[in-house]
Amino acid sequence: MSVSVDFCVDTMTPRPMEPENDTIDVELDQLTYSAYLLMLDMDLALSVVMAAIDLSVEDLASRPDLLHCTIKMSLAQLQPSASAASDRGSLAVGALLYGESSFATSTRGFSLKEQRSGNPIELLDTGARIAFVLHHLLGYSVSGAAALVEISEKEYRTHLQKAYGQLASVQLETDAIAGNTLSPTGRA
Repeated sequence: MSVSVDFCVDTMTPRPMEPENDTIDVELDQLTYSAYLLMLDMDLALSVVMAAIDLSVEDLASRPDLLHCTIKMSLAQLQPSASAASDRGSLAVGALLYGESSFATSTRGFSLKEQRSGNPIELLDTGARIAFVLHHLLGYSVSGAAALVEISEKEYRTHLQKAYGQLASVQLETDAIAGNTLSPTGRA
């Protein structure tokens, strides 16, 4: 049995992962993948999740929602403001540190790489992708998601419609490619 090293959130010291930590691993995978789908940068997504965990540990009194905190931090990384650029710089350093960890070679790291391959959500325009992920994958209402990204509900619905159109287009292209690869006898 191999033992991987993980960091305990409350002490930030290495400790062997135990089977009971599977739930934590699954939650970390979900948080990281959610951040990844918003930003399309796995190293930055991992850094955002780790920063959100750090923030939640620092603010034990209010117990911030880790998913909501991760989403807000991810969305902040997509803003073209100067403060977001400096945050990206510091998170990039964190990404290097976490990237050098055992995460890249862990079962979790391989699982996330498999989830990413061939995902049509990655092909969506930024606004359409964010709208789709927030509403359909993370369960935010249209009004809640629109408020989170600070746009009107009408504009948010436009982004969702664009996502649907782009996903339908990808599906049609996939079907057309599959239809063209069938032999003439297979099409009959």
